[in-house]
Amino acid sequence: QKVPAWQAEFRVPGAGPETVFNLLVAKGSEAQWNAQLVRANLTGFSGGARGVHEEFVAPKTPFHKWSPRELWEWQAANYSLANRTYLIALSSTVKNTTEPFETSTVPAEQCLAAYEVSPASGDAGATLVKMSSNLNPNIGPLSSLSILWARAGEEMIQKFAAALTEAAASAAAGRGVPPGSIDGGALTLLAPPPPDRNESASISDVLGTAKKNATEKVFASLDLPSVLDASAWSPAEFQ
Repeated sequence: QKVPAWQAEFRVPGAGPETVFNLLVAKGSEAQWNAQLVRANLTGFSGGARGVHEEFVAPKTPFHKWSPRELWEWQAANYSLANRTYLIALSSTVKNTTEPFETSTVPAEQCLAAYEVSPASGDAGATLVKMSSNLNPNIGPLSSLSILWARAGEEMIQKFAAALTEAAASAAAGRGVPPGSIDGGALTLLAPPPPDRNESASISDVLGTAKKNATEKVFASLDLPSVLDASAWSPAEFQ
């Protein structure tokens, strides 16, 4: 079904790209700052992408109250250290990967939602966000009626941009890490481990290997995103 595709661009003052990326990639905690998102679960990794199951408030229309919508998506991310630019993309899965949150919700389809997060030109303390959205909320023929959907879609993007800007400012003031929003899977999204990585190998294994050739082999087998994921460390490892 054909539905309008949206593109938007806005600045987030007072927060760098890393802070904004951390908020956007952490779908599991997005409902803390985005009131349009009811809840979201992360359903695991496959082929370098991560499964996301989310429920969001349906667009409002003057004559009808729509039930909440649910999405089952794959999330992927990339970055460039050279220019501090991050990319995030979400697209619906072929079929639902988990049970619905509620029996009263309606499945929707995210053809593509994409975000580019980079430093804002002329303002070292700000971030430029470019986004696109091609969402089918599954509201029947009204999905493709541009006059009705235009107002609802524009309102959703405006609210999202305002909420992200406010959350990023708060996160930046709190050293860039808002409470409860650390995404332990972000490193795996940015650098998916090759299939031959050893999930059980640790830095201790590397340091405990006596022979140089063996040390290099063990180090090469490390699942670095997992090893460097500080959110999974025990308190003793910080001492």
